[in-house]
Amino acid sequence: MSPDFFAFSVGTNDANVPYSGFKPEIFRANLDSLVQIVLNANPNCAILLTVPNDAYYKRKYLNKNVDREREMIIQLAKKYEAAVWDMYGIMGELGSSKTWSRNGLMRGDLVHFSATGYRLKGDMFFESFLKWLQQMEIR
Repeated sequence: MSPDFFAFSVGTNDANVPYSGFKPEIFRANLDSLVQIVLNANPNCAILLTVPNDAYYKRKYLNKNVDREREMIIQLAKKYEAAVWDMYGIMGELGSSKTWSRNGLMRGDLVHFSATGYRLKGDMFFESFLKWLQQMEIR
């Protein structure tokens, strides 16, 4: 089938490695390949790229790889004129998952959200998606 819309929400597991083990250019190339597959099926497909949430590596190390992924995602968004939903930025960027955890929105692993946190994330995504659709209608 030829999709009209495709959302890519990847990166959490890719970033969950030591800083030296994450290769941003490989992450970018892999995501670029996935986008190409979709665009080969429909060159006019609307693309949404999402940035993963802030997380800690092994519960104690700031995961700076998420910021590196964000850079690669934004580069691809510019290349394909795609939309970006930046959960990392919404949360407050590096180290913010501890604040979310203290407020009952993330689990103790500092990677996954609590049920309340997932509902909040879903609500924020849905509101953003509706605003994006409205902007597309205006165009």
